[in-house]
Formats: sequence, C-alpha cells, structure tokens
Amino acid sequence: MQNDANLLVLVHRLFQDDTVKKGGADYILKYLLSKGYKHVLVEHPLIGTHPTIVRSDLLEPKKIRLWGKGIVRWPQEIVFNIVYLFFKPKFDLILAVDPLNFVSAYLLSLFSDAKIHFHSIDYSQSRFNNILLNSLYEYMYKFAVTKADIVTYVSPIMGEKIKSIVGKDQQKLFYLPNSPFVDEMPKAPMEKKNKGDIIYTKSFISDSEIDLLLGVLDQITDSVMLHVIGNVSDGSKRKVLASDHSVRIKFHGLVSYEENIRIVSRAYVGIAWYEGDISFEKYADSLKLREYAALGIPAICNDLISTAGEMRQYNAGVVVQDYISLAAALVRYIHDEDYYTKVRQNAIRWAKNMDKLKLLEDLYQKFNEQNTK
Repeated sequence: MQNDANLLVLVHRLFQDDTVKKGGADYILKYLLSKGYKHVLVEHPLIGTHPTIVRSDLLEPKKIRLWGKGIVRWPQEIVFNIVYLFFKPKFDLILAVDPLNFVSAYLLSLFSDAKIHFHSIDYSQSRFNNILLNSLYEYMYKFAVTKADIVTYVSPIMGEKIKSIVGKDQQKLFYLPNSPFVDEMPKAPMEKKNKGDIIYTKSFISDSEIDLLLGVLDQITDSVMLHVIGNVSDGSKRKVLASDHSVRIKFHGLVSYEENIRIVSRAYVGIAWYEGDISFEKYADSLKLREYAALGIPAICNDLISTAGEMRQYNAGVVVQDYISLAAALVRYIHDEDYYTKVRQNAIRWAKNMDKLKLLEDLYQKFNEQNTK
C-alpha cells in the first residue's frame, strides 16, 4: 500500500436527518485509511431528497442539494460525481458500492490510472416494479462486475451469481462478508449483563415485525427488557403502549452507528428477523448477525437471509421459523447457562474466522501481487 495514495469512495446512504446508517463498506474505508490513504467520500441518499454529503481530508467538506429523488435524481448524481471530481486530486483507487456509483467510477477511471474496487452489497432479480428499470439495473450490475479491477461480494449465493457473469475471470473475485473488525468490538463482561436484556435492531422496523415481537413476549413469563433500535411507525408505538408489554419494550429510535454498538454490546441475546418481502435479501448478508457474534452475543434469526446458514454451521446461534420457536429459543438462552456459554463461544469463534481486518489484508495483498506481476 502506498502512503501517499488517494482514495475515492462513492456510496448511497440511509439518512435520518444527519444521522447516517453505516455498513460493511465503512470497514473497507477504515482499513484503507489506516494504510495511509487520503480520501474523498461522497454520500448520496439511498432514498428521499437528503443533500449529498462530501467528507474528505483532501477537499473542503460540503453538502450539495440535488433536485428530486429516485430516477429523477440518479442521472444528476452521475453528473455531479464527474463534474465535481474530475479536476480534483488524482485518485489511485475508487471504491464504488453499487452499480449506479460504479458508472461514475468507471468514467472517472478512463482519464486516470485509478483502479476500481466494486463492493457488491446486494443483488436483486427484480429490483424495480418496472421492466425497463430492471433491465437497466441488470445491465449496470453485469457491467460493474465485468469491468471492475476488484469485485467483493458479501454472500456465497451472490458470489455464484457473479461467477456466472464473469466466467473465467475469477481471480479478481473475493468473498468479503459484512463482518466487523473483531478486536474493535466491545464485549461487555458477563457479570455486567442482565439476562433479560434482548436487542432488536434494524433501520426501518415494520408493523408486522412489532407484531412478531409482541407475540414473542406473549410466550415469555420471564422478566425481560426488549431494546428496539430503528425507525418504528407511530401506529406500532401506540399499539405497544396499549399492550400489556409496554413496560417490557424500550424504543431507542435510529441512532448513530457508535451508539448502536454501545447499546447492543450490553445485551444478552440478539434477535434478527427477515420478512422475505425485500427482493435483494436473498442475496444479502446480515451485518447485524455478524456484529452480534463479534460482540459475544448469541443470536436468534429466521432462515430468509444467507447468513443464517453460515451461523448455523458454526452453531453460533439458533435459526427458527416463527415467533413461538423464537420465544422458546430465547427462554433456553435465559435458563440454560451452559448452553448459552457454548453458543456464545461459538459466536466469537465464527466472528474471529470472518474478521474483516484479516480478510482485507489477504484481499489487498493478493490484489497488489496481481498488479505487480
């Protein structure tokens, strides 16, 4: 790695006012910064009309408000990326975190020697309710994985899809799950944990997920406190307040990544639930389950995300089918200390085997070797 290299990161974000939901790509950025890269980070809103934010140690940070949202805004983002960054410092590496941003990365690379790292965080066979947009998305995704110098993917099923696209050119492909840096994840001492502290965290929590959690609490007589982190509708909050379980649920709202980790680290058990109604979840990877493991927290989840299968292979958590089996798994964690300890140790072992720092060191060592031959 060069100590004087420049990095450009193009990403879409979920914003709640100025609170940003960070993800697996931020670990890549953090790793590269630790290797001496100077950077420009361009954050476009994933949904809505939030201003684009530029953060940098090379340029003056700023906010830029583009017009509209969605399909109206996307071409503007490409134009902004090109026009704003074209005459800026020479970039040695561009990290693009979705097909739309890859278009900008590729166009910029045509006028420089920059290498492009495409980090595929998801894929969908039906991304939009529009045949033309779906066709365009499919073309852009294939273009990205074909033209990038490095392609990382977060789940084995996504890897199989990418391999079917690129054919024999697979030396640039790397499995890079949404795992954290294990040594940086705080593990609260067991003696300071309360067995009744349960965590559920998600950016946007649906009314049906709240119904599921209330159904779980109906099955449990133990004294528990369910901590819910994320956006919850006012209707669901009113339902909770009107229920018998109002004192057993605490809503934290959507918080910063750092605050999220602080709250989660104190929990005894983590719950993750996937409803299967989001088209890309089949190919996605659960950062949440991996963070639970790295924090030393046994988890419970359903099987609608590929990470569940890997978690089950390590015996690092319990995979269930409904709220009744979820409640039963939770009760066993609370009452069977030997079982809890075994699963917790397996979770930590799983997290260490998938430590993002170790994976990134291996990835960039191989990439550098390929580019110096």
